[in-house]
Amino acid sequence: MEPRFQHKLNWLSQFFDTSNIAITGGYHYGNLGDMAMGISVKEFLAMKGIGANLQTIYNFNSWPNRKFTILGGGAIGYKYSLDKVHKKLKGNYDNLGILGVDFNEPTYPDYLLEMLSKAAFVSTRSQSQKDQLNALLNRQDIVSIPDIAFAYKVSSFSKMRSSINEKKYPPRLLINIVPLYGQLKGDILIPSKQYELERPEIIKNHSDILASYIELIQYHVHEALRNNIEVIHIPFTPSDEAYAKLILKDKKIFHLPYSSNPESLLYRINSTDQFLSTRFHATLFGMRGGAKVLPIAYAHKNEELLKELGWETNEYYQLNQLDSKTHGTLEFKRVDENLIEAKEIAAEKGIMACLSKLKLINDGGEE
Repeated sequence: MEPRFQHKLNWLSQFFDTSNIAITGGYHYGNLGDMAMGISVKEFLAMKGIGANLQTIYNFNSWPNRKFTILGGGAIGYKYSLDKVHKKLKGNYDNLGILGVDFNEPTYPDYLLEMLSKAAFVSTRSQSQKDQLNALLNRQDIVSIPDIAFAYKVSSFSKMRSSINEKKYPPRLLINIVPLYGQLKGDILIPSKQYELERPEIIKNHSDILASYIELIQYHVHEALRNNIEVIHIPFTPSDEAYAKLILKDKKIFHLPYSSNPESLLYRINSTDQFLSTRFHATLFGMRGGAKVLPIAYAHKNEELLKELGWETNEYYQLNQLDSKTHGTLEFKRVDENLIEAKEIAAEKGIMACLSKLKLINDGGEE
């Protein structure tokens, strides 16, 4: 089913639902990583016997009201998104929890600072943003937690990592390609002006960086096929799927159709030897599944994640330093399982801390 129809059905169903918790984020079914974050929180609540619904922050006011609101992680800490929450909650912030959100704006208006100051729980996805918010809001209780997709199906990913040596599949390369900081218009990728402040160096040199990125992808695909390795593209958005089919149209690879269900990833990651990943959550899931990953760090959040998980900057591709001379010199790498487990535990503890502050569970984790 197309994401827009899934989104519409989700919206309609909530007018017949009695749950009193809204998990709010980029849950329009058009981004697999966003869906994984929301589902992580929803399933965590379900394990405690607590019902909740996923609502989309971008049209938050059109969704049914709920007593509790949890902003469920990721890059939704922009003024545009937070404005939606402010307008709907109308100053009632005692039941607002903010869970692992990126705050990327240089400044925020006073009314949003007030909302962040009065929210029952606030956490960021990075240590630096935590420190900035604590100082800005004169709060000392803001914490940083790992991306909450680390809490998605922890036991399943643990089993995948423990069965690495039991895999008996043909050699296989999984890849994830993104339309870098742009929108596809026909066969042309147009750079998006919305990223000019966030990544000015990328937008300024977009055509050159894009050409280098495509060359890198095609190199790895060519080498895999030359060595009789099956290549599978896995999209995390519908635009990933469209762009991969465009730039690899002459390559004999298998293109998976986009799915908004993150569980569909588990088999594919478990049956692959290597994963050339671009998107943040593609890299995250690949590492959690025990695959040997070679990341293309297209965003600062990717670089921060890799640093936290033991990667040196010369061990992965960086967009503004792509060079054909390095093609084939970097190695696919499996991350230390202990580092992954620590992130999973910290993500679960972060969710539990948010629910505790909202008094949905007690400090012992019970409802």
